[in-house]
Amino acid sequence: MKKLKHKLNLSKGERTLDSCSMRENLKTALSRKAELLIETLQYNEAGIDLLIEILNDPELIVRAEAYTLLQSIQSNKAYDAISQGILLNPGDNIYCVYESVMEYNDNWWYIINSFYDILFNSNRECTSFVSFHINKKSAEKAADKFHKDEVSIKHNICSWDISDVGTNSSYFRKDFNYTYQWCKKYNIPVKLPNKNYSERESIRLALSLEDCLAMEFLEDKKYDLLAQLWLDALERFAFVQPMVVQETTYLKLSDNI
Repeated sequence: MKKLKHKLNLSKGERTLDSCSMRENLKTALSRKAELLIETLQYNEAGIDLLIEILNDPELIVRAEAYTLLQSIQSNKAYDAISQGILLNPGDNIYCVYESVMEYNDNWWYIINSFYDILFNSNRECTSFVSFHINKKSAEKAADKFHKDEVSIKHNICSWDISDVGTNSSYFRKDFNYTYQWCKKYNIPVKLPNKNYSERESIRLALSLEDCLAMEFLEDKKYDLLAQLWLDALERFAFVQPMVVQETTYLKLSDNI
């Protein structure tokens, strides 16, 4: 045990190898995950036992870090400890990524990016679930990835003309100048009109240009630009829904921390 005390020197002063000190290090130094993993492995079975104990920590983010570390350890004990998944307690906050829904409000089509709006205000009974996440940034990244995924684009974006879609509260869309600047940003050659247009005509011209761009991107299989056009002109086809855990359960995660 003296050897363990000597090696575990994560900050000034010596610390004994106990769950309290390890838990504090996980709370205050989550960015040092790789370093903590290496230091934990120095203690072999003792380090694994500590990580297993921390799987029951009151803080979900701490449990998640311990879960991730155990996933990286080739040990039957570690595998058995996380075989059910990560422990979720009542009151824990998690983030779910769902596929958006296209709805019609008697005037125009619009994208619904709210789980509860889909449940209570949509003609659809439910939306497609994509993934669970402990970290909000991870969930946002997953939603962006889903929006730009080729399969999702073909299933969602390619099913609609971009000019037919507005928002839930308004069909107001950006004018031609915005679309023109968007094209300049992504090095897409577009000619400026020879005359000045009214605001309504400018928006109409922008929508026509966006439809042409969408068709061109689709034909050329430029799915990244097609997804970006929809994202900038409207919204993405996936959203993050915060959820509060109601009862004790387990959730299996891969890279969704």
